[in-house]
Amino acid sequence: MEGTEAKQQICHALLMASPPGEFNEVLESCRTLVGDDTVLDPVVEEISHAYNVDQMNIVTLPTGEKGLITAYGEVSPNQYIIPKKSLLITYQHLQGTVTDTRPLAPEELSDKEPLRQAVEAAMNAYVAERYKDGVCEVYANQYEDGSSALVICLQATRINATSMWTGRWRSVWTITLSSANADCKGTFQVHTHCYEGGNVQLKSSSEVSATLEMAEPAPFAQALIALIRANEQKYHSQIDESFTRLGEDTFRALRFQLPISKQRVDWQTIAAQSKVGHELGRK
Repeated sequence: MEGTEAKQQICHALLMASPPGEFNEVLESCRTLVGDDTVLDPVVEEISHAYNVDQMNIVTLPTGEKGLITAYGEVSPNQYIIPKKSLLITYQHLQGTVTDTRPLAPEELSDKEPLRQAVEAAMNAYVAERYKDGVCEVYANQYEDGSSALVICLQATRINATSMWTGRWRSVWTITLSSANADCKGTFQVHTHCYEGGNVQLKSSSEVSATLEMAEPAPFAQALIALIRANEQKYHSQIDESFTRLGEDTFRALRFQLPISKQRVDWQTIAAQSKVGHELGRK
């Protein structure tokens, strides 16, 4: 049993680290390495669920529109709220399909629905402008202590199998509401994978926080999107700058330096002519 559990834990770690769009490929590799489907089958559904929720997986609704699977809309491990359509969907994690939907009843909606809709409309315009193939959801959540918050989830994935790279952007903004102010906290995560002639991954994350004054839904939504735009653009710029430094400084520092003559060392000549070369040759 200990051996089985150890294999399951290792496969869990490998699968949770799967690059964007490559979960199924990593799963098949794990099956090959383990060599026994009875080890993985009992846990693969659970792992698939955990990965999809963590990655805020994009799903296709029966209407052809896109939605997100997130922890903020999870009702049960297979049921998720899609706020933009006021739907509760049933989702099969391994198959990646929506098998059932039903409209949300009026009593299932938050009393913050007018504010949520205003933020959603402004966010959709921002995503269409800034993130190709991006999908967002805006949740209005009520908590047991009586507080409420808007949660904005954004996910954008690009996959280019021909050029052998994938990439994913995830951001979550939590806006805790009060009568006077809104405390805003944003988290950003980037994961890229390049596998042409190698295997290079980048994982980067950042957090920001700010406070906005409460206002009517429309002006508050515009102020919030302006805040999101400024902070996400700043993070994009920081990533661009880090890549520039990586090429100009880090990789250059790893290279072998030329000697003071600025000429490459002719090791074959040295080995043939010098006493040290003969000694090295004998060894």
